[in-house]
Order: sequence, then structure tokens, then C-alpha cells
Amino acid sequence: MEKGPLIPDLLKGMGIEVQSQSQMYGDFSFLGRGEGEVPVPVGIERKKLQDLINSSYEGRLTEQLKGLLLCYQDIWVVVEGVNRRGPEGLLEVPGWKKGEWVPLEYGKKTFMYSELEAAIITLEEKGGVRVKETRDKYGTAHFLKTLHHWWTDKTYDQHRSHLRFRSSAADQSLLVSPSLCREWASRLPGVAWTKSGKVADYFKSGYAMAMAEEGAWKEVEGIGGTMAKRIVEAIRKEKG
Repeated sequence: MEKGPLIPDLLKGMGIEVQSQSQMYGDFSFLGRGEGEVPVPVGIERKKLQDLINSSYEGRLTEQLKGLLLCYQDIWVVVEGVNRRGPEGLLEVPGWKKGEWVPLEYGKKTFMYSELEAAIITLEEKGGVRVKETRDKYGTAHFLKTLHHWWTDKTYDQHRSHLRFRSSAADQSLLVSPSLCREWASRLPGVAWTKSGKVADYFKSGYAMAMAEEGAWKEVEGIGGTMAKRIVEAIRKEKG
């Protein structure tokens, strides 16, 4: 049993309206404001560091990720817990004694800190999710508040803070012009730039996209039934 206030109570104290309900995947979820005001389902899985390790080795994490990918469009895994790289490179967590650090273990197995870093990179690069590390439940609650505000306070197109910074390094993605197919795909409901590459790779041409039915759209990685229906409706309306 978790000591002290629960995260829903912390969120309520921050002015976030919270409704308690059972859901098959994800610990927290809400609808964000996507491009063109299309609702974007956002799902968050909270994992304490020990549970992240345990669920990885027991296979639970893989099943949870599959469920999250089916249910949500924007997916976060919050990894919660104080940790550090020990003197020998081991992944360490606070011990029972004040100031004590001990290796994190699964059974009798210990881990290098670099293994945690690699696992997080794999989750983001191949698992289709983003990872946020927090120290404790209070940090988790504050992140959830910030994420909720980002998705609900403004329209998607109003987020322009990324344009305020200049980088001396060139954006290499600009060196390759996107195909017309990808540009069109990026304007479809819920697809945006992040999924447009998958769409273009699958359909190969704008004509194929225009003629595709919902079943074909659902075959594209990251596009579920609801989004497929919206896309087809948008294309049919445009053609008409």
C-alpha cells in the first residue's frame, strides 16, 4: 500500500479534474486537442523503477505496451524512483540506512546503469512510447499536470515555443525533401508529421491513399479503427 496521498488526490489539489474509472491499459488517460481539434487519446503508464525491471523480465511490459499502442495515440511511460550510477557503474537505489546506496536487483541479478539507459532508448526508439523519469510520486503528479495542460490549454497548432530557439546544428531532416505522398498524409486527421512516414511507406502514392478503405488504413502502424474512420471520412469529403 502506497503511503501518503495518492496521485489522483495530488492532481485534484493542483486543480486538475480527476475521474476514477477502471481501464484495461494505462494508469492515467485523457483526451488532448490534436490538429484540427481532432481528439487525441493520451495514455500514461506509471512504473516504479523496480516494477519496470520486474515487468521487463516477466514479460508483462511487452503485453502492456501492446495494449497501450492499441488504445492511445500519445503514449508515455513514467519511470519513477531515485537512482544513480554507482562507483562500479552499477544501477543503484537508496538503501534502508540514511545515505546508503545499494544495487537494484531482480532476484540475485544486478544491473549496470547503462542497461537502464539502453532500455529507455529502446522503449522510445522501438517501443513507440516516450519516457519521463521522475524522482517520486510528487514529481510524477507535476509531470501529469504539465502534460495535461499542454494537450488541453491550447490548440495543437498554437504550440510554437519550438520556433523560439535557434540551433547552430543543421536539421538533417531538412536535407531530404518529403514526398508529395507524405506531405498529404501529414495533413490528414490524427496523422501529423510523426505518422506520415509510415502512411507514405504503406500506400506509396496519394492515389492509393484516396482509394483506400478503412480496413487498409487500420493496417498502417499506429492507426487504429477510430482514426481510420476519421481519415476516410475526411478524404471522401475532400473528394466530394
